Amino acid sequence: MLAWGFAKVSAYRLDIELTSADADLPLSSYINQAAKFTVTPVSSDVLGLIEGMIAPQALKEWSGIITSCEKLSVSADETRYRMVLEPRIAALKHHRTSRLFQNQNIPDIISSLLKHHGFAGVDF
Repeated sequence: MLAWGFAKVSAYRLDIELTSADADLPLSSYINQAAKFTVTPVSSDVLGLIEGMIAPQALKEWSGIITSCEKLSVSADETRYRMVLEPRIAALKHHRTSRLFQNQNIPDIISSLLKHHGFAGVDF
């Protein structure tokens, strides 16, 4: 957990393993795409879920971008994949530039850099 002023930023990285009947997913097309991972509890009222009467509440949700995809293994009926979900700001680790900031405080500099890379005020 990083603390800065009164705001706290929590970084996360989710390594998600999944299976698919498709052995040839276009993995490179998923990189930098927006994604959401939701953990939802299993309901004991299966009949209610089937009839659509009860919508389970999400326990936790993570939103971000896919930063990595790989094929792990292939069997006769399924293929295992791993995808990594990170916050959008993780994409900035691939950018290196030099700039000079004068007469600005740290929050203004960070705001300027984030806006330069396409983040809106609601993102931070």
